[in-house]
Amino acid sequence: MIHLKFAAITLISSLTISLSAMAASGAPKADTNQDGKVTRAEFNAASEARFAAADANRDGYISMDERDGAREAHQQERQYEHFDRLDSNRDGILTREEFAQGLDNVKKQRRDRVRTHMDQNQDGQITREDREMRREQRSERRSQMGERRRQGQNHGAGGHWNRIDTNGDKLISTQEYRAGADEMFNFLDANGDGVLEQGEGRRP
Repeated sequence: MIHLKFAAITLISSLTISLSAMAASGAPKADTNQDGKVTRAEFNAASEARFAAADANRDGYISMDERDGAREAHQQERQYEHFDRLDSNRDGILTREEFAQGLDNVKKQRRDRVRTHMDQNQDGQITREDREMRREQRSERRSQMGERRRQGQNHGAGGHWNRIDTNGDKLISTQEYRAGADEMFNFLDANGDGVLEQGEGRRP
């Protein structure tokens, strides 16, 4: 039994990636109407909120120091959220049973997500056509990811930052951030319908 929430953080960190798969793409907080989908408007609103939170000095720009601070705060927040998901009785104590149940839930969510991805026409059956369509989607996605990696390599170690920082001033402006968010939404929106659904944009 683990008696302190802080003592459990190291255990939870190993589940970070798996548990994140339980959330819709674009983060569940973006789904303001709780319909299980994230529209472009919701995604953009969440992006604006994240920019405001990261812009500590409220000058309309995010510096590298502000980026690093926001990243650390976000990671800590996610760790607490993961703990709370596992602590089913909310007593601040994580038992072995709760930890095991959390793993089981992650596995179930992953199985369900794989079935959803594979069943392309949503008829409840996974046919050869479904598998072929899924292979084509994955091939296209791998190509997109390869191009993004190449772009990042061309910009050096800070690839993603430098790609958004189009004028190279080591600051991310509101306009640059919005352009980056728009690019990210388009990348996650695998079927191009303007809506992110559960698991879309994530690898099953």
